[in-house]
Amino acid sequence: MTKESIVSGIIIPCDWDDDGNVLSYNIETYSEEEYILRGKWSLKQLSKLAKKPVRITGTIRTNKRGQKILSVRNIKLEEKFAMAGDDAL
Repeated sequence: MTKESIVSGIIIPCDWDDDGNVLSYNIETYSEEEYILRGKWSLKQLSKLAKKPVRITGTIRTNKRGQKILSVRNIKLEEKFAMAGDDAL
């Protein structure tokens, strides 16, 4: 059984095509951890949340390269920034 987690941080672009279009987004937490975002959210939806404080609910796994993957169930825009080191609210 996979445990659901809550991750807070800032959504940032992490991969671009040759024309400079964003191909994928990560979330960087306030403790400087990065998670690759996967799930039902389109690039257009994520672009509207880029560089804004969010709280993401989903499941976390690690891929073969050791990268953390966050399968997004829900994203909520945060009213304010969390304190440094405050990953889960």
